[in-house]
Amino acid sequence: MPLVEVVRGAHTSAEVEGRVVAVLRQVGKRPIRVGDVPGFVWNRLQMAVLREAAWIVENGVASPDTVDEILADGLARRWRNVGFFRAIALGGVGTWERIAGSLFPELSTARSLNGLGRWVDEDPFNLLAAATSRDQGLAQDLRGDRLTSVQGE
Repeated sequence: MPLVEVVRGAHTSAEVEGRVVAVLRQVGKRPIRVGDVPGFVWNRLQMAVLREAAWIVENGVASPDTVDEILADGLARRWRNVGFFRAIALGGVGTWERIAGSLFPELSTARSLNGLGRWVDEDPFNLLAAATSRDQGLAQDLRGDRLTSVQGE
């Protein structure tokens, strides 16, 4: 994986953190600076998805193969092209907050998701760029799917 989380500990100097980032870049990695939380950011996100995927399979809503397909060919494809928060911006913060109001009580003790907009860039120019990037990426994915399908026949 090219992406590497870099966590600066309470006793780590900015100089040491900078050297770590430089070394990671030299070996072809993409370092990202994140805060110190148990499990790191990547694993926390992954475990949240796993928790829900396990519930879906356990309750007979979908098979493990179906969940894998939804994640790989649905969510991952979307997020690969625009990221999570830009997908929210493109779908509309209000829409996401309404959906969260309906689903959060089913998923957790949370009841709503007010204030989502504070994390979302809704600048029209940036939204157009994100939509263009998403559409180009999805079109490229679809061309690849068709090529693979034709070669497999």
